[in-house]
Formats: sequence, structure tokens, C-alpha cells
Amino acid sequence: MEWCKLYARLPGDKAILAVGEKAAWLFVVGLCYCAQEESDGFIPVAQLPRFGLAGAPARARQLVDHGLWSTVPGGWQVTRWLDRQESSENLRQSRAGDAERQRRRRARQRAGVSPGVSHAVTPPVKPAVSHGTKSKSKNKTEDPPGGASAPPDTTNAIIGEYVQRCRQRPPSSVLAQLGKHVKALLAEGIDPDDIRRGLAIFMTKDVAPSVLPSLVNGVMNRQAPSAAPNGYHSPTDANIAAFLGLDQPMLRALPGGGT
Repeated sequence: MEWCKLYARLPGDKAILAVGEKAAWLFVVGLCYCAQEESDGFIPVAQLPRFGLAGAPARARQLVDHGLWSTVPGGWQVTRWLDRQESSENLRQSRAGDAERQRRRRARQRAGVSPGVSHAVTPPVKPAVSHGTKSKSKNKTEDPPGGASAPPDTTNAIIGEYVQRCRQRPPSSVLAQLGKHVKALLAEGIDPDDIRRGLAIFMTKDVAPSVLPSLVNGVMNRQAPSAAPNGYHSPTDANIAAFLGLDQPMLRALPGGGT
């Protein structure tokens, strides 16, 4: 992984103060190594001189003496690594999940490009015929374009759609905060499409993830706008419509759309 966690009170930790500046720096370097190698906190003996720190063996002994590292066969183990960091197994499962979501997204895109061909994803659906007539049943709900199934209304699905619409993947901390708010909004029974519209507006603003509930509230409770003069429409319409998979006329047909 690219990051490791350091708790905010580390500089004042009793053990860190006891080992001194040089050993404390070895402790930080060791954390970075374990995160990069996804070693679950293990540091092999052969790695210690590669850190390029003078007196590294003495520093390591200080870390062991004060409980920051422990001696294990073949090297050292960072104490309580898994209490504060992601395990290598969790990281592998997360990557596998990301790969599967990408596979499904590409499959949906292929289905949308060639609506008349199933591409082994979802077969085309024939129009409903009632009592031998050729008219389509008025009560039938139309499938999404391209024969793709509608996206599930789960936290992971909604955040996944948001990530796909971003030019670059947002930082994990931002996604985690957005996911927390989306999960809470869904638990309250908020319409998932209102949450999607709130996220679409979030994409156009330089604001913190904590603002998302307010944006969703605005989507839910804004008053119907009066007609804009000379056919003017908000410059954010295109971004919101793209996120929701709508064209702008369809967006303006929604309650509160095109504002």
C-alpha cells in the first residue's frame, strides 16, 4: 500500500520519548517499509542495513527494549501493527473487489455500445405483447439503455459510480468520508437518486465531504425554479446530467432539475 497510519500523539508517546530521536526515526522508517512491502509489520534482518541509518542495530535494540518492536525469527515485528494498519489479506481482497467492479463496468459499457448484441452480459429484452397485439404494455417498466441492469442502490455502488465519473480517483480518505455519509443517508431512507444528484453537485464544488448531506437536502427540498430567461441553464447541468447518465432535457424534467 502507498500509505501507513501514524497516530497524532506519536511525538509525545512515552516509548518514543524514551528511545530518543534516532531510534524514533528508525521506527517511522520501519513503518514505511512494512506498508510498502505489505509485510504485516515484519522487518527482515537483511533489511536493517539497507535503511542506511548509522548505528541501526543499536537503535533496533532500543525499540525492542521499549516494546515498539519485538524480536521474531528472521527479523523484527512492529508491535500491534494489525491494530492500526490494513492487513495484506484485506488489501488483496480490496484490489480483487476493485478489479471485479471494473470488469462489470466495462461489460456494461460494451452492452451500451452495441444495444442489439448481448456480448454474453445481458440478452436483449423483447417488447411485451398483450393479447396478440403489437402495442407495448403501458404498465411495463422499460429496461435501461443497452440492456444493462439498473445499478444497485448500495453505498459501494453509488460511490463506485462517483469514482467512475471523476477524472482521477479521489484520495481514499475522501472516499471513506463520502461513503460514511452515503451509508447514513441510505439508512435514513433517502432516495438513492437524490444522493446521486447530491454527489453530482459535490463534483462541481470545492467543498469538504461533510457538506454532502446539505447538498442532498438541497436537492430534496429546493423549490421549483421559475423559467430561466432566454433559455439559460446552469453551467453545472452538464456535469450533473453526465453523473446521472441523463441528457440535459431529461435532467430538467426532474423535480428541481436544471437549476
